[in-house]
Amino acid sequence: MNPISVQGAVVAITGAGGSIGRETAIAMAGAGALVAAGDLDGATARATAELIGDHARGYAVDVRSRESMEAFLARLTADFGAPPRVFVNNAGVMPLGPFVPQDLAVIERAIDVNLWGVIHGTQMAARVMIEAGEGHIVNVASLMGRSVAPGAAAYGAAKHAAVGLGATVALELAGTGVSLTTVLPSAVNTPLIDGIDLPGILPVVEPYEVAAAILASCRHRRTEVTVPGWMSKVPEIERLLPSKLITALRKRFGGDAALDSVDAVARADYENRVRHSELVA
Repeated sequence: MNPISVQGAVVAITGAGGSIGRETAIAMAGAGALVAAGDLDGATARATAELIGDHARGYAVDVRSRESMEAFLARLTADFGAPPRVFVNNAGVMPLGPFVPQDLAVIERAIDVNLWGVIHGTQMAARVMIEAGEGHIVNVASLMGRSVAPGAAAYGAAKHAAVGLGATVALELAGTGVSLTTVLPSAVNTPLIDGIDLPGILPVVEPYEVAAAILASCRHRRTEVTVPGWMSKVPEIERLLPSKLITALRKRFGGDAALDSVDAVARADYENRVRHSELVA
């Protein structure tokens, strides 16, 4: 499949108000794209657009809502005069805590943002791209979509589902001119990891590294990419080892940090935003 050129193309990004989304917007604009930055907080989306300048616009969008996502797509298409050639489903939240006592509303939000947001964006973008005869969708998942982390069950469940969705839809899109890449980062230096005492052996990557992988996927259009690349083999190795050994290694190297090594005070602001943030125009 030929590379997708972003030069002069409309690129839509959800969760573009900060971290990975903002860095992706900057990277795409640097490659010549027209950027539609969407975020639950419209002010942060507009701030990202202002960083870029005349070739970007910011929009308030709630990825949990089909109607909000449809309005986002319609508005950006009208504003730029063309539908997106690239659509990046990046919005995500990671509430932590033991699963059994966890508030159901928190679990629902994790599933709604991390999975339903991806479903909405993938289906809507694919429809307009198939009609145009070309396009590229990028779904930002996580390596936790191929592994497990006690303390992040809802997040992991959504990311596992997103990885499976992406792999399946990529096959269904064959021959349409539309491709889909699922990006699986390791821990990323964003507010999602606030207050977590991560094990030293776990690589922590920067948002711009994930953004670079997203931009590169427009060229190679592979179905799945990990960041860093060498981590792609870790989940496969885990599945080959005896469960007792995996449990021992997790304890030895801090693999249960999301459950046992969380500073609740340092994480309080992020967890509060996960629970209570709503659409702000």
